[in-house]
This record gives sequence, structure tokens and C-alpha cells, in this order.
Amino acid sequence: MTFDLSMKTLDGLEDAMGSSGGYDDADAFSSDESDAAQNDDAQQTVGFLGMSSNHTSTPKEVSSSAGLSMINKLRQRRLFAEHPSGTTTAMRLKSYVRFDYEGALSLLLLSLLGVLSGIIAWTLDEAVVLLRSVTNSRSANLKGHEYLSYIAWSVFLAVISVCVTQRLAPEAAGSGIPEMKSYIAGFKIPGFLAPKTCVAKWLALTFALGSGGLALGREGPFVHMSCILVMVLLTHIPGFRVLKGNDNLQNQALAAASAVGVAGTFGSAIGGVLFSIETTSEIYHIKNYWKGFLASVFGAFTFRALSYFGNRENVVSLITTNFDALPYSFTELPLFCLLAAACGAMGGMFVRAFSHVQLRMSSLMDYYHSCTSTFARAASHPAAVAAVVALFFSLVQWPLGHYAIVDLRTAVNELVSELPLHRTKGESFVWSETPGVREFLSLFVFGIIRFVQTAISLNLAIPCGVFTPVFAVGAAAGRFFGELVYMMGPHSFSPGGYALVGAASFSSGVTGTVSTAVIVFEVTSQLAFALPVLLSVIIGRAVGAIVSRCNIYDAIARTKMLPTLPKLNYAKSGSIPVGSLSVLVDDFIMQRHVSLLEIRELVQRYPAVSSMSLSRVIPVIDAPNEKLYIGCVAMKEIIRLSRNDSIWSSSSTVDITVQCRLDRSNPALCEHDTLSRALLSFAVNKSNSIYVTDSHGRLKGVLSLADIASYCDEGLL
Repeated sequence: MTFDLSMKTLDGLEDAMGSSGGYDDADAFSSDESDAAQNDDAQQTVGFLGMSSNHTSTPKEVSSSAGLSMINKLRQRRLFAEHPSGTTTAMRLKSYVRFDYEGALSLLLLSLLGVLSGIIAWTLDEAVVLLRSVTNSRSANLKGHEYLSYIAWSVFLAVISVCVTQRLAPEAAGSGIPEMKSYIAGFKIPGFLAPKTCVAKWLALTFALGSGGLALGREGPFVHMSCILVMVLLTHIPGFRVLKGNDNLQNQALAAASAVGVAGTFGSAIGGVLFSIETTSEIYHIKNYWKGFLASVFGAFTFRALSYFGNRENVVSLITTNFDALPYSFTELPLFCLLAAACGAMGGMFVRAFSHVQLRMSSLMDYYHSCTSTFARAASHPAAVAAVVALFFSLVQWPLGHYAIVDLRTAVNELVSELPLHRTKGESFVWSETPGVREFLSLFVFGIIRFVQTAISLNLAIPCGVFTPVFAVGAAAGRFFGELVYMMGPHSFSPGGYALVGAASFSSGVTGTVSTAVIVFEVTSQLAFALPVLLSVIIGRAVGAIVSRCNIYDAIARTKMLPTLPKLNYAKSGSIPVGSLSVLVDDFIMQRHVSLLEIRELVQRYPAVSSMSLSRVIPVIDAPNEKLYIGCVAMKEIIRLSRNDSIWSSSSTVDITVQCRLDRSNPALCEHDTLSRALLSFAVNKSNSIYVTDSHGRLKGVLSLADIASYCDEGLL
């Protein structure tokens, strides 16, 4: 009698027992058919070793000591079965080595993604600097007409940005982070990750950032472009196509790409990962954290390395600070907390202002569309709206001086510096000619203009980020408060530190994230104000949530009506059984043994299935009288089976689980499970619907996210 033990059998026994003989909590959400097969093989192995079934029915009940001894025996038998004679150490080691092909491809993909994203971020920065230098040189050549040249270039670039977006890919408009949150949650948006969208995003964002009449950031568009880039790599590189076929690996790649987008914007590897987790994920698998961190490190390193060849003076940090080791006293902590609360409230007001502007602009566009005149229709065009916005703010900003027209990164550097604001830069004064009231007035005007300008610019049909402009507004508010403290208290206080705290707390209140603190530490390359910044982001986040119930990304998602997971009352959803909300699916189920006629009838009814908000899979039951739920089969598999004449020529009925790939990755819920557990399953499995069974495993119905959302809209949940 020969002994043949496969690697699969031994792995099944090891997985079933675990290192300590216990269960893994993460396995509660996994019901892969390969795991079941491995456990069956492991049970057969236990029987082969002579262990009685009444003593041990499953491998998971075997004690740790007996299990380890059993595994060692199995390993020895496998070695000698493979190499019966002359087994050497090298041969033994070779038998233990397993090459994880998909893991190696993932590492290569993430590394390549980080490098390419860093290159894209650097080229965009250089293009914006070049565009601004051309604008300044043309304005300088027109002596006496600098004002008109500045206005004309601002309007022209804003119009070009809108035209590029509308002409190439309208999906490129906006931030990109709310859309990626919906996409990663399982809601696919057609055309959103197309290659032409990345090209349109890059070009339109470059022109928009070159326009002086708009206040925009980079982080949202970079997240979007990084996600498009990883999809291009998965689709068009032959070696990576195997990863695209795995939905789990594809979602991991998109989550890592979101982190790379933020890292490429600021050169912040750790903060980029944390920020992407907070803004794009409802539930994040911790085991994927290192993958996002790996890609972010490559992206940040590439961005910083290429900065040595660019036009930036400081390549070490994006924001230049020179604080002392401990530039504040602990008696200032109440002042920092007060500033954080005020900036957090302002952040909530900003979200409300954005929603109000969006509502007003939508009603105005609807009115113009209803008009029959040619002028009204032309005025409602996105390019005309952007031209009016750029014209208005260009007219307002130029007469105010250098501080009003300087780019946002330069303004932030000026605000957080330890130097006085009334110093000169070249031939023009930066903020004010003399210290005092003029200084405070300049800070106040700068903050108000950028506040309103950002709220309006985010509603234009162009690529736009949120973080940089709100960071500048918060820095102005913090510097205003810091200058007051400096004037009224000891001159040992640091106004630049207050600007940093104000920027962090205001950004936290707007974005609803606390990872802003880590980004601040990385972009300044200093931890001097670590404790005040950490306190400020927590306070700013809490106060901002009180003033506005949602952050800016949720507000954008709501205005664009993006599909998201429903927001439920956790106390109420914890007492509602899913069986009371499920919909019967008797007409759209398939038996395990099915005929060609039944399959063709189901294919003909398929449009009706898709119109009922069901996902594109069909549940499979064992028998019509029992209705035991086995799993799901994709509709494309069923269509392929109906067209395969070679199978039906030899048999009138087939086993659907043999001819089609049975999907068991989305386990069914019991009808007594609560709605909160169903939402958790939706978030983990990235599915739009889930099937409901009774306590015996019989199929009862289906519960979809669309049904839950409709119940929420009707006020039933």
C-alpha cells in the first residue's frame, strides 16, 4: 500500500488546527470552498492515522501536542514519499519552499505603482510652476497692464481646465475621494477609472492650479489618478492580469493606490496611508496596511528624490519650519485648545457653506436651463461659470497685494514661519508694510477670501482637491490668533506654531480625519508642536462633527448622489432581523441539477432580475423541496453554459456546481441575524446584496443595499 499525501492535505490539517489548536476570528467572514476541501482532506488524514471518529470528529478538536506530532509525522512521510532514497538536506529545504507567485506580483505592482505615482505628482508640480512662471513673465512684460494680464490669464486657464474636463472625460471633475470610497465599497462607477480620465485629470488640474482666480488642492485628484494607474497596470500589463481576476487583490491594490495618491501629494508615507483609510474605507483590513505603506514609501521617496531636480528651494520638507525643540510652554495648552475649538467650528461652517453654495448653484443652473434665450443657456455652461468665478476673484485679489495672489503653498510657508509678516519679499510687501492693524487686516481678508473661494471652486466642473486650500485658511486663522497672543502676552510665544495648530484643526474639522496630525509632522519634518497638534486635531474633529453632521467628502458624495452604505441608527438596527426585510426570490433561483430549457428561461428573464436591484448572481439550491442554499453562480457563467453545445449533446441535465464556478465567498445570513450584522457583511464582502436563509440553511430571500436605502429614505429605519 503506497502512501500519497499531497501538500493540500497537510495544509488543510495545519489550517484546521492552527498554531494553538483554536479558531481564528477572521475566519468568521470566510467560507471559501477550498477551505472546506482542505478540512475534508484533513479529516481523511486523521482517519488514515488510525484515530477513531468518535474520539475526534474534526481536526479542530485535536489537542495542540497531538496535532503537532501528527503534522511532523506527515511531513516526514511526505519527504520520503517524494525522495524515498538519498534524501538530502537541500532536497528537504526545497520541499518546504513555496513560491507565492501572486504575492511576488503584488509586491512588484505596488512598487511600480509608487514610483509611477511619484513621477506623476512631480511632473504636475513642475508643470504648475512652469505655468505660473510664464504667467508672471508675461505680466512683467506688459508694463502698466499687469492687472489686466493677470485677470486674462486666470480666466483663460480656468476656461481651458473646464473645456479639457468636459471634452475628454467629465468623470475627471471633482475630488475623486468620494467616488473612490463608493468604488472600494463595491459600487462600480462606469468610466471613472478609464485611462482617458487620468489624462484629463492631469491636464485639467494643471491648468486649474495655474489660474490665480481659483483655490484648489491636489490630494483628491492624485488619489484618483493613482487608482486609475493601478487599474491600467492590472489591465494592460500581461503579468498583472492574473491579479485583476481576483476581486480581493484588486480592492487591495485600489486601497494602496489611494494611499499613494496622498503620499505623492505631500511626500507623506505614513500620513498618506492613514488619511486614505479614514477617507476611502468603511472597514479596513489591517493585513493590507503594509501593502499601502510599501506603495506609499516608494511614492514618497520618488517624489522627494525628483524634487532635487525641480524648482523648489526646500527638498527636505514641503513646509519650511525652524521651530526650537520645545517652542511652547504648557501654560499655552489651553490657548491651543481654544484655537482648535474655534477652527473646528469654522471647519463645520465650511462644510455647511459648501453645501449651501452647491444648492444655490444647482437652482441657478436649473433656472438658466429652463430659459429659452441663447444667453441664458450659454451662461449655464460649466466653462462660463468657471470664467465668472475666476474673473471675480482675480479682480478682488490683485489690488490687495502679494499675499492675496501668491500660491497656497507659499502662503502656508509664510504663515507658519517664525519671521514677522511685515518683512518684504523682493520689491513688494508680503503681508503688510508695518506691524499692527494692517497685519491683522491682511490675515483676516486672506482667510475670508480663501474660505469663500474654496467653497465655490469645489463646486466647479474641474478637478479639485480640498486639503491644501483649507490648510491655508486654517493657517491664516491660527496666525491671526497667534499674533494676538504675541501682542498681548510675552514675546516668547511662537505665532507660527499657532498657525500650524490652526491649520491642523481646521483641516481636521473639514475632512473629518485625525491623520492630519501625522501629515503635518511629515510635511514639516519636525515634532516640535506634536502635543498641541495632536490635541488640536481631536478637538477640531469633534467640534466640526457637532457643527456639521458630515465631513466635506460625505457632503460631496451626497451632492453627487453617489451610492454608499446606508447610515443607520445602530441601536435600532441592532434589533431588526434581516428576515423581516428580505425579498422572496422564488422566481430567480436555480437548482443544482438543471436542464438546458430551465437555463434558457432564466437567461430570458435576466433583464427583469437586474431591474430588481439584485446583484448579477443567481442563488443555487440543492433540491426544490429542501431549498438548501449552496452558493451563487455568476450570470455570465450561466450564459456561457447555455451556449456550450458540447456539454448538452451528451446529457440532458448537468450539475451546475461542476460546470460553473460556484461562488461561496459571500456567506448567507440567518433570518434571525440583525440588520447591523448585515451591514457589516456588506462592508466586508463588498457586495450589493446578500441572501437570507432560515436556521436550517434553507433559502428564504435576498436583502439588497438598495432596499435598505429605500427604507431609510421612507423613514422606516
